[in-house]
Amino acid sequence: MPARLLGVFLVVVAAVIAWRGGGGLRLGRFLSATAPTGLAETQDWVTRHLGATAWDGVFVPLLGTPAWLAPLVLGLLFLLLAARR
Repeated sequence: MPARLLGVFLVVVAAVIAWRGGGGLRLGRFLSATAPTGLAETQDWVTRHLGATAWDGVFVPLLGTPAWLAPLVLGLLFLLLAARR
């Protein structure tokens, strides 16, 4: 039940972000607008523990994706997980 509820919540969050941002809002811009210090701290942590290659090769491309995509994918994964139980 919690996985299904979280999945539905994340899909709704994705829809709201897509609607409010016009669908073209990028994840990096969304995060820097909502939590600028959190994004910088995440970059510091990733480069310190995983290396600059991980930040540049994995996280930077993710920050260029639409902001609604991350909660949508996570929400669908939680819904899939809930359906398998």
